[in-house]
Formats: sequence, structure tokens, C-alpha cells
Amino acid sequence: MLTSPGKPFIYQGEELGYWGRQTGGDEYVRTPIKWTKNGQVPFAALGGKVDHSMLSPSISVEAQDADEASLLNHYRAFAAVRNAHPALLEGEMTAVASSSPSVAIWRMSGGGETLLVLHNFSPSTVLAGNYTTVEQIISNGSVTTEGKKITLGPWSSVVYKI
Repeated sequence: MLTSPGKPFIYQGEELGYWGRQTGGDEYVRTPIKWTKNGQVPFAALGGKVDHSMLSPSISVEAQDADEASLLNHYRAFAAVRNAHPALLEGEMTAVASSSPSVAIWRMSGGGETLLVLHNFSPSTVLAGNYTTVEQIISNGSVTTEGKKITLGPWSSVVYKI
């Protein structure tokens, strides 16, 4: 969502990997944030509305802040790139054909720049296709560029300047 048009909305805790089920109402996806590894969360006050297993020390802000590869730090990095590139912040989207049904590809154009966005939504490595790129702006997961050939590892994303 940070690489597509519009204003991204992130549920509280989504940037930490929290999950929930909205079928019971909005309060089922608004888990209190576990800020420190040893911090306490008032389980009794939650009334059974959240899965307590997600409130572990490893999913705390403190733990993820220290882990360069954490989901929290990926959100921070992609948000910073979005804020630095007018094409992502307020650009126009144009769909791009993909050679794989599990890869979504589009161009974002605006503010005098055009970016190519690729997301692999599968658990497998895939050849995304052949595209002319100038510079890789950001990626997560495994991304390989050989000439024009772009290969994306499982669940990976990449943004290129074109």
C-alpha cells in the first residue's frame, strides 16, 4: 500500500505483524502495542478479543526496532521512500503486464519521475519479466536483476527508477 496511489491506512499493530479478525468488530483488530520485550499487556482488560500469542517479546517494538530485517523496519523504510518520491506520494498508477500471475507490477509517475513497482505475492521465487530500469530504490526479500531480467524471491517487493 505504500507503493500505490492514495493515502495508506495502517491498523494499529499491523506494522509489527499483529493480526485479528474483524468479523467481531473493529476492536478485534486493535491490539494494544507491546512496546518493550518485558512490558506487560493488560490481558484481562482485553476481554478475549485478541490472540495473546502475538504479544510475545519478539514482536515487541523494542525487539523489532533492533532487528534491521523486521517488519517494523520494512514499514519505516518503505514509508521513507514514499515520502521522498513524488511518484509514490501523489503519482498516477499504470498497470504493467506480468509474466507471472503471482507478481503485481505497475508504474507510478508524478513529480518528474517514473518508478516501476513489483510485488511477488507467492511463496516461490519467480521471474517477474524483463524491464529496463535505471536504479533500485528499495527492496525487501530476495531480488535479483541481471540485465533486464528481474527475479523476485518469495513474498518480495522492489521499486526501481525507470
